[in-house]
Amino acid sequence: MIVSMNRQVKLKFLIISVGITVILTLLFTPSSAKKNESKVEKDTVSLKEYKLLEEEVEIIRKDAGDIQYDLYLTEKENRRLLEENKILGSLLGEIENTECGSRFLKKFWDQQGYE
Repeated sequence: MIVSMNRQVKLKFLIISVGITVILTLLFTPSSAKKNESKVEKDTVSLKEYKLLEEEVEIIRKDAGDIQYDLYLTEKENRRLLEENKILGSLLGEIENTECGSRFLKKFWDQQGYE
């Protein structure tokens, strides 16, 4: 249960991080693009500025790749947890259908302090 909650927290944190990255990128990219747009039209972009922009694009691509990989791992972990939950549910169902199984599960539940 705690592992599942930790995964959910990590997934929420990852989604929030991606959102913040996208928002910051959108906020800063258009303004710098507009500034550089007039320079590009006049063919006055310096090589230094071009290289800086190229480096920024590469950093954004790398970050996007890292985020995509993290999402893949999270999805893979979620599928594994779902399969484990199915197995656990099946086991609990079998226990409950045995003689005194319901009482055993109720006693275990109470001992764990679940509500």
